[in-house]
Amino acid sequence: KEIMDILEAAVRDAAAAPTLSEALDIGYRAFGASACTAAAREGIGAAAGAPGHDQRDRAVGKGLRRGRAESEGKHQQRQRAAGER
Repeated sequence: KEIMDILEAAVRDAAAAPTLSEALDIGYRAFGASACTAAAREGIGAAAGAPGHDQRDRAVGKGLRRGRAESEGKHQQRQRAAGER
């Protein structure tokens, strides 16, 4: 309800604004105001604490480390092969 009130007021005020710049400013302020509501904080907190969130981050990090190690290993192999020539 709170966010809908903010959005409705923003649309109404932006439509009445004399310039596009002022209308955009009204929209930006409404976006900021909606981000400060309890509903937004609750949604952000739920997304951050979603099941599997930490597991996905660890899996991505492990994949990046493995890819880096493989890449570095290939580089070292090429250097050794070039030295043997």
